[in-house]
Amino acid sequence: MKEKTRNYSFAFLVILSLITALGTFVYGMKNYHTDNISINQRQEITSLSEGWYYIEEGKKEEISSLPVKIKDSGRKSLTIYLDLSKPAAEDAVLCMENFHQAVEVFAGDRKLYSYGAGNKGPAGWILGNIWNIIDLPEGVHGKTIAVKITSPNTPGRWKIPEIKYGNRSAVMQMISENCIGIAVFAILSGVLGSGFLLVFCLLRWKGLDYNSKDFVYIGLFIVISTLWIITDSKIPQFLTKRLAPIYILSFLLFTLMPVPYLMFLRQICRHGKGALDCLSILFLLQTIFCAVLYITGTVDLIMSLPVTHFLIICTVAASIFLCLRELLHYHNKDTFFVLIGICILAAGAMLSLAAFLPQKISDNSLFFRIGLIGFYLSLCYVSLRRGMGLLRTSMEAETYRRLAYKDAMTGIGNRAAFDRDAGILHAKRDTNTFAVAVFDVNNLKYTNDTYGHAAGDRLIKDTADSVKDAFSAIGRCYRIGGDEFAVIMEHIPDESIEEAFCSFRENIRKYGKGNPEGLDAAGGWVKGENTGTDFIYRLFHQADTKMYESKEKAKHAEK
Repeated sequence: MKEKTRNYSFAFLVILSLITALGTFVYGMKNYHTDNISINQRQEITSLSEGWYYIEEGKKEEISSLPVKIKDSGRKSLTIYLDLSKPAAEDAVLCMENFHQAVEVFAGDRKLYSYGAGNKGPAGWILGNIWNIIDLPEGVHGKTIAVKITSPNTPGRWKIPEIKYGNRSAVMQMISENCIGIAVFAILSGVLGSGFLLVFCLLRWKGLDYNSKDFVYIGLFIVISTLWIITDSKIPQFLTKRLAPIYILSFLLFTLMPVPYLMFLRQICRHGKGALDCLSILFLLQTIFCAVLYITGTVDLIMSLPVTHFLIICTVAASIFLCLRELLHYHNKDTFFVLIGICILAAGAMLSLAAFLPQKISDNSLFFRIGLIGFYLSLCYVSLRRGMGLLRTSMEAETYRRLAYKDAMTGIGNRAAFDRDAGILHAKRDTNTFAVAVFDVNNLKYTNDTYGHAAGDRLIKDTADSVKDAFSAIGRCYRIGGDEFAVIMEHIPDESIEEAFCSFRENIRKYGKGNPEGLDAAGGWVKGENTGTDFIYRLFHQADTKMYESKEKAKHAEK
């Protein structure tokens, strides 16, 4: 009862978190509009990393080189300046990233570009990270370029990226090259995640009797993390003008992403399931609370990220501890591969951080994606390993189950199979008409006594083959006892039953040629409707009576 209540409670939290996530995303779609970010041939791109300055308390402060991080007393915006000596080439643009910052660009008194003005939400700004592409019209040569950066969520802290200058097509090519790695990753991992979900659906559709939850948890984790990587990248800016909802979705995916992983780990670990359940519930509750607080205008989404980071750290620590305990104390080999995956992911994250801090490469998430792929593969291996083991066990169980209902000598159903099928038909309460045929081998005792049990066994096998060849197309065949056979037929016309009996007699004559005393068997059948409990057995006894009547008539005819 407690287990069922826990399952229902967790299912409720999952549904509620998904509903709030979807509601928040829809809310963002309806209430935000992001500035238009346009795209449009190849010339060289140059870096405008030197010559910038800003004004601090009326004094000109030189910036040695971009990128740079600047801190001050807490003002929300910082404007940096550059005297543009370069002549504006045809279709010339400036290009710069932003890091959850609003950007405005001026040439003298003329505003050239603005990003972020439309991203003010009920509880704060939704800015994300994009490529800002600023068109440079004719006449900007010799003017001072001013770049105003606003950090509403982290006042007093500005991360000013490298600013590049070049032809639009060249800039676009640079950006596309930067995004291609993420696109390839998204395609490969998307196919992998969808494949696992498809396998889960196929297993459920086929009704295979083993736990296939591993596949749905792995599939969901891969799909959610892939979507998060995409929404957290700069790809969306080239797909839609409404970026704010994408950033809301990215945050929600980030908070929900650990849940399927924790549920997968719960499937593997034999102990510590309570801790994993608690972490899953905390992530779900955080998603719900953050969404509610954001919609009500209380707390901005980005301000709740430290809580998510803390929970992720707890998740990693719990995963390592539980996996080590399972491996060392309970010899659970599956957790070894999970540990390998965690180490690969951690190494990728640290390399990404090491690459990000000096800003020496454009694709800072490259190593993290590589680590994530390694993590995917380790989890997939564990899932497939467990799945194959469970499938093997299931197939063995199915084999034993079939053997339990199969007559070892003849290969047709045994008395247990007859009783099982009769019980199923009784439970169905079907109004169809049913027929039961009964057969008995003649002279079996004489054959056993005269020619040995091997010859008697041959009689039984040949009779079974005769019954099976004649009736398997219209019914289910069984060996009830030593020399007795039965067939259950459902909604079969009398003519078809009589034809099957004729075929049975032909088979008896055919198989009889290979036996010392020939082969002789008697049979009888009756037909009736489902009259309630045990009606199959009543039909069986009636058919058995007819069979013996037929056998007695045959004896009298011989005399």
